Amino acid sequence: MSPKVILVSPHAHYPFHYWSNTAALLRELRRHGVSARAVVFTSDADLMLPEQCAEVLAVFKRLPRWWRKFVLGRVQGRRLASLLFHLETLACLWLAVRVASHSGAEVLHWIGGTHLPLFGAVLVTRRVRFVYSLFGRLTAEDSGSGGSRRRLRSLVEWLVCRAVRTGRLEFVCETELIRQNAARIAGAHAHVIPYAIDTSKPLPDKEVARARLDLPAGERIFLFFGTHRLEKDYRTALRGCLMLPDPPLALFVGKVISANDPRAVVAECGYPKARVVDEFVPDEVAELYFAAADVVVLPYEKNFSRGSGVLIESCRYQRPILVSAAPYLSEFIGRYRCGETFEPGDPKSFAEAARRVLSDLAAYEPGLTRARQDHSWDTVVQQYLALYRGWAVTPQ
Repeated sequence: MSPKVILVSPHAHYPFHYWSNTAALLRELRRHGVSARAVVFTSDADLMLPEQCAEVLAVFKRLPRWWRKFVLGRVQGRRLASLLFHLETLACLWLAVRVASHSGAEVLHWIGGTHLPLFGAVLVTRRVRFVYSLFGRLTAEDSGSGGSRRRLRSLVEWLVCRAVRTGRLEFVCETELIRQNAARIAGAHAHVIPYAIDTSKPLPDKEVARARLDLPAGERIFLFFGTHRLEKDYRTALRGCLMLPDPPLALFVGKVISANDPRAVVAECGYPKARVVDEFVPDEVAELYFAAADVVVLPYEKNFSRGSGVLIESCRYQRPILVSAAPYLSEFIGRYRCGETFEPGDPKSFAEAARRVLSDLAAYEPGLTRARQDHSWDTVVQQYLALYRGWAVTPQ
């Protein structure tokens, strides 16, 4: 029997992946008969559908106007960001513990949230157990950081060590690289559970998708999908495309949330064929863009060290991938042979990789299919259930 689970997503109202990850896991847990609910800081969010709000408890129904401006990126400031993130975490912690005590929930699964309040809570909240989904480094490994950063890192490491010794804290990491970083402190309490995708729906037809999106039927299309962050290197990709005999249509789909606006890069490169869709698109529209594309491009800068949900989504829709040769991304491509890598910042390397992909798109189908199966929710949710069920019988 599975324990009752509360998914806690303090930063679900930001234009990142916190809410989409939370909503997908909530849906799958409930589909498998698990008693699960979600706690968020506010349900006043463009990414949250009305029907999803029925399964969600929010600290606030609506954000103050100035706070909402910060969420949308209209107010800057690193110190302010840190303060607000801590406040959101503390508020969700307060609500989640109250809900757990009233409902008998045994697991609080955190998808986002700042470290210090959360790991400190593990030491004093003895009835519930904590899962923390870790999407980046647990602590920085650069020993040359300033004194204040070293002290903060030491404090986080001390808290993690104390928290994992209680047996009430486990880390879930989407990639082995993230797990390795966390395991330096958390040891066997860090686990790999990969990003998951819904494979229950049939794949859309390319011609139908292009017609619905008013995209040219006979054009090669390279899809750049996802929010436009500073770490994405569109210049290298577009300059590489210009080296091809017939440059493809560059299709950018996702909200611009930084100064890295693809429209400016297209103009700077003088790229002749591009379309920019500057908005968050719902799943039913996103699948049309993937179906319409020939290749999905993930051009990150050299120091990129995380995974990518778009990488897995490309496998979901069986589209070969052109990706920067960053550590995790290269390992994924090497394991599944579902695309090609190129050297970050090197347009010639991009062009050579693009030629290899375009020369035989069908050659990547077996690897894409295998990756799709390995990352399906039917496979991945069983790993979450095993973790939850294992904890349900752990002696107090």
